[in-house]
Amino acid sequence: MSVLSAQNLGLSFGAFDLFRGISVTIANDSKIGLIGPNGVGKTSLMMILAGLNQPTTGRIHVARDRRLGYLPQEASDTLGNHSGTGTLGNNSGAGALGNHSGTGTLGNHSGTGTLGNHTGTGTLGNHSGSGTLGNNSGAGALGNHLGAGTLGNHSGTHAFDPVVTDRRVNTVYGEMLAVFSGLQLQQAHLHKLEADMAGSAYDDTLLAIYGDLQAAFEHAGGYDYELHIQQTLQGLGLGKGTWDMPLDHLSGGQKTRLLLARLLLEKPALLMLDEPTNHLDAEAVEWLEHTLKDWDGAVLVASHDRYFLDNSVHAIWEMSPTGIEIYPGNYSSYLLQRDTRWEYTQRVFEEEKERLQKEMDFVQRNWVRASTHARALGMLRKVTRELMAVDAYGIMVLRSGRNWHELDLRAYKPLDVIEAIRKVNALSLPSRPPRIKPRLVPSKDSSNIILGAEKALIGYPNQRLFQVHGLELRRGECAALIGPNGSGKTTFLKTLLGQMEPLSGEVRLGASLEIGYFAQAHDELNPSSTVLDELLSTRSMDPELARSHLAQYLFRGDDVFKPVSALSGGERGRLALAI
Repeated sequence: MSVLSAQNLGLSFGAFDLFRGISVTIANDSKIGLIGPNGVGKTSLMMILAGLNQPTTGRIHVARDRRLGYLPQEASDTLGNHSGTGTLGNNSGAGALGNHSGTGTLGNHSGTGTLGNHTGTGTLGNHSGSGTLGNNSGAGALGNHLGAGTLGNHSGTHAFDPVVTDRRVNTVYGEMLAVFSGLQLQQAHLHKLEADMAGSAYDDTLLAIYGDLQAAFEHAGGYDYELHIQQTLQGLGLGKGTWDMPLDHLSGGQKTRLLLARLLLEKPALLMLDEPTNHLDAEAVEWLEHTLKDWDGAVLVASHDRYFLDNSVHAIWEMSPTGIEIYPGNYSSYLLQRDTRWEYTQRVFEEEKERLQKEMDFVQRNWVRASTHARALGMLRKVTRELMAVDAYGIMVLRSGRNWHELDLRAYKPLDVIEAIRKVNALSLPSRPPRIKPRLVPSKDSSNIILGAEKALIGYPNQRLFQVHGLELRRGECAALIGPNGSGKTTFLKTLLGQMEPLSGEVRLGASLEIGYFAQAHDELNPSSTVLDELLSTRSMDPELARSHLAQYLFRGDDVFKPVSALSGGERGRLALAI
C-alpha cells in the first residue's frame, strides 16, 4: 500500500514554471533519495508533499490516518512550539493532508496523552483494543483519546489531577519528553494508584484497574521511552552536556539536529528529510544511516551526500523541471543506470522526431486534396498535441502511455502547417545536466610554508577548545580538517584566517597569500544584489569575463541576473564558491 501519491504536481510563479508534471507514489516501506540540480525545486516539492505549501496544479492523496514528518534544512523557528507534535497531521480522511496548522509548524500536540473516558470501575474506558491504548497518533504517545487531558473519571476516591510538570520544559531534554507527554501522564496515574494501593484505599477493583493500565503502559513503551530519547540525542551528537540547555541557546545546527531527533522519536508514517546531513558529523551520519535502514515506515530524503544515499535508500528520484525519473537501487546503482537510460533517451528522440517529420510530410502532401484533407487535418491536430506535450514534459512523454487529459494541458487549436513543420524540425534533445568545471589557478606564487601553528590554544576566554602543538601546511599539499560537532573546527579556521586570536601560542600564515574562505552559512552574500553584481563587487573583472567565470559554476544566461535572495541553498553555495 502507498502512504502518499501525487498526480501532475506543478509549481509556477507568474509565467515562470519551476516544475510541472510530477506524478509519484510512495509505498509504506519506501526509502527514496531525491536528487536534482540546485534550484530545480526539490525543497518546494517536499514542502508541497508535506502540506506546508500548495501546488499550482495537481493533487495529493495521503492514506487515512497516516502522519507526515518533515525536516527543513534549517529548523531555527520550529522548536519549542507545543501546539505541534513535530509531525504534519493526523489524517482523518483519505486524501486529506491532516491538520497542518501553518508553514513551519510541526503538527498538533493538543489532546495527546489523554487516557480516554473511563466511565466505569475495573475497565479501561473507551479503548479500541484489549490491553492497547487506543488510536496512537504519535510514537509512544497515548493516541487521540477524546477527553481533553483527563485520565478518566474513576468515581469515588480515585480522581486524579493529570498535570505533569518537568523542570526541563523548553530545554533539549524537555523537547523530547514532550513527544511522550501521554506516557508521562499515564506514568503519573500509575504512581497515584500505587500510592492508593499502599494506603487504605486498596481493593480488588483498584488492583484490576492498575494491572490493565500497567500492561497498556508497557505495551506502549512506557518503560523504554527515556532510553530511546537518550540514544537518539547521543546518536545525533547532542550529548548530556546539552540536555539542560534552553532551546533559545542552541545554534541553528543544534536546533536542526534536535528537530530531527524529535521526528525520529515520533515515528511518522512518512519521514521527509531535506539535507539532513548538513549539520551532522561523520559519527552522527553513520548513526542516522543505520536508523533509516531499520526505519519502520517510508522515507524521502533530499541530499547531495552520495555516500549517505548509498547507505540509506533503495530508490533514487532524479528531479527535473518536467518530471521525475525513478531509478531502483541506491546512488551508485543510479550512476550505472543513468548512462544506459540516456542512450535510450537519445534513441527515442531520434525515432520520435523522424516519426513526426513523416507525419508532417503526409499532412503537407494531402492538405490541399479534398479527398484527404480531413485525414491531414486530424494528423495535424495529433502532431500539435504531441508538440505541446513535448514542450511541457520532454520527448519521453510520447512513450509514457499518458493520454491528453492526464497531461493537464490547456485547450489548443491546430498549428499552421508551415509552423508545425518548423517546430518539428527545430526539436532538439536537451543536453545532459551540466557539471561544475572550475578552473582554480593561483593568482601568484606564495611561500613554501602556507600556514603553521605552534602551541596555539584555540577557543574563547571562557571556553578553551584544544591546543595545536605543531602544525604546518606546505604549498601543493591538501589537508582535511575533521572532528565532531562542537569540537572547534570553524573556530580553528577563523583563528588561522586572523578573524580570531589564539588564547596563547602562535598561528602564522605564509607570505604573499591570497585566501579564499568558503563559510558554512554564506552570510556574507548581499541578498539585494544579483549574482553578477555580487561577483563584481568582490572581484575586479570585466562583465563578460565575470559571466564566463560564473558559467563554470552553472550560472548561465539570465541566471546571472537572479537576485541572491531568490537563490536556493545550493545555488548560494555555488555563488560563494565562485567568488
